[in-house]
Parts: sequence; structure tokens; C-alpha cells
Amino acid sequence: MRVYNNILVIRLSALGDVAMTLPVIYSVAKAYPRKNFTVLTRPFFAKLFINKPKNVEVLAWDFKKGHASLLDMLLLMRLLDKKNSIVLRIFTTS
Repeated sequence: MRVYNNILVIRLSALGDVAMTLPVIYSVAKAYPRKNFTVLTRPFFAKLFINKPKNVEVLAWDFKKGHASLLDMLLLMRLLDKKNSIVLRIFTTS
């Protein structure tokens, strides 16, 4: 069984959707204190991540202001690929 120590959580959509995932991310991070969680989100949404567990890092990436070029996207993918073992893309359904 493979062990994942670095988990990337991607949450980029609406403010309410990001807010609803906070308890999930925080609960899982607290349950697994030896795992490292990186949350990729938009800069405005990053402000929601207050009182986060020590093993949660927030990476705010602005896809509209100069970070949307192909080179920027490749640099982001390289950064995230080196650091993370597994990627979780959280979706909400209605």
C-alpha cells in the first residue's frame, strides 16, 4: 500500500464552495498531523484560511493577473509535482 505524505487540495471555484470545504480540510489535517496539506486556491479565497492546522499550507495563485501564461502554468505544475504525492480536486454537487 502506497503512503502519501504530501497532499494537494485544489479548490478554485465560488467563495461559498471554498468556505464549505474548510471544515473537511481542517478535520482531515487534524486527524493526520504527520501529513502535509497544500491548498491551491485564489488569493481572495486564501483569506478564509484562518486558524488553520500547522500542517496546512495555503498557496494563493491568481490565474487572471499575470499567472495565466503557459510558462507560469508549467512552473506551477512543476512546483506542485515536486512537493505533492497526491492531488485532490474537490467538487460540490447540487
